[in-house]
Amino acid sequence: MSGLELNKFAAAILIAGILVMFVGKIGDAFYPYEKEVAHHGEGAVEVSSDEAVAADVPAQPVDLGALLAAANIDSGKKVAKKCVACHTFEPGGANKVGPNLSGIVGKSVASVSGFTYSDAMKALGGKWSKERLYDFLNNPKKYVKGTKMAFAGVKKPEQLADLIAYLNSL
Repeated sequence: MSGLELNKFAAAILIAGILVMFVGKIGDAFYPYEKEVAHHGEGAVEVSSDEAVAADVPAQPVDLGALLAAANIDSGKKVAKKCVACHTFEPGGANKVGPNLSGIVGKSVASVSGFTYSDAMKALGGKWSKERLYDFLNNPKKYVKGTKMAFAGVKKPEQLADLIAYLNSL
């Protein structure tokens, strides 16, 4: 293959990529992505309007009490494996990138000794109730704007309830 043919091939790929990008922008203009917010407890859970339409029912508030009643601690322990890169769970465990989470349910926010919290987390105040944990762990960056926690969140309500049941058991 000559240099001219390689240039033509590269140009074709670049043009195709640019075309796909513009078609996506045009599609977004005609079909914007909207979010509805379902409220429960002390916070809110975002639900895309596409999901509500797909289910053919309006977005409903999450019944956290029912979710927690059906929660499975062993399943929550499996969900918590996503967290072990940054957190420890055993009593007296070391802080890592994130604080030790032993006894977190009912504990004051930003109160694990030896861990340096963001100013946003310190300003949150209060205690970690199950409702607050649900909202925070669903979308940490939205619940505490300015948090250092990089995790995107647990999106499935059942997995989130299982995780909270596990944290509550510690």
